[in-house]
Amino acid sequence: MFCEGCPVERGVNVALPAEARLVSPCAAVCLWIPQCGMSWRLLALLLTLLRFPVAAVETGPNRVEPLSSPIRLAMTAEDVIRVMGPPRSDNRSFGGGLGFPGLLVMFDSRGTEIWSLTITGGTRLACGIGVGDPRARVQELFPGVATTAGSLEAKSGQYALSFWFGSDKVERIVIRPSGVRFAGLPDASRASARPRVDVARLEGRWIDPRSGQSFELRADGGYRTPTGGTGRVAATTDGLAFTGVFAAWNEGRATVTTDLGAIEFQWTNPDGSRNYFAFLRAEPPPAADRR
Repeated sequence: MFCEGCPVERGVNVALPAEARLVSPCAAVCLWIPQCGMSWRLLALLLTLLRFPVAAVETGPNRVEPLSSPIRLAMTAEDVIRVMGPPRSDNRSFGGGLGFPGLLVMFDSRGTEIWSLTITGGTRLACGIGVGDPRARVQELFPGVATTAGSLEAKSGQYALSFWFGSDKVERIVIRPSGVRFAGLPDASRASARPRVDVARLEGRWIDPRSGQSFELRADGGYRTPTGGTGRVAATTDGLAFTGVFAAWNEGRATVTTDLGAIEFQWTNPDGSRNYFAFLRAEPPPAADRR
């Protein structure tokens, strides 16, 4: 039902702020325009309280995948190497990624999820955008982009994109998941198939070489930091669960490398930035674990 004098009913083309376009067209127009005396901020609050149905932000074809290169963003590190060949650089052992000509692929510690893909060469998005294209073309294909310090930020379905420019030409494109991970990852089945680690095999001193933080882990699962912080750790199907002082990091969830040489905490903040801490063994694991 339209409001009295509704511009939608009268066929008037009214420009709306981006937030107003997230709701049904008539409601957004009728409650945003000044003659109705209601701002779009108040509209958003009312619709949330009333559980007003919200239309999807984006429809239409996928603007990001498939890329012009063989990489797919739901691939594992092994998949990427299989389709791309040997990488030019492989820095995964200390938190880096796989480097290929014009591409940098960052993974989680197990190599099962792509965290980000940076394009600096000839690879193009499904919509045709790539390095060298003008800023205006990006704004045309990704309407509603937000401007930050030096970049345009856009969301397209499950993809969060950062376009960086030099002289108003695209210099690099960074693609990250807009949610927890890119769709298509068999996360549940992959985790359940992974055997639980024996916490007793992790006994000893662990240290983060970057920050100097450390802790002593006992065979019974208890741990203590040099400053007196304590807690416990238990094995889970996808790694470790910490209580105590380390519960503040990723809700205490951590992973262990297959060689039992590193315990890693990594998580994504609400603003999309990533945190990563890796504790390395201060001494080699027992001989039985090196077989």
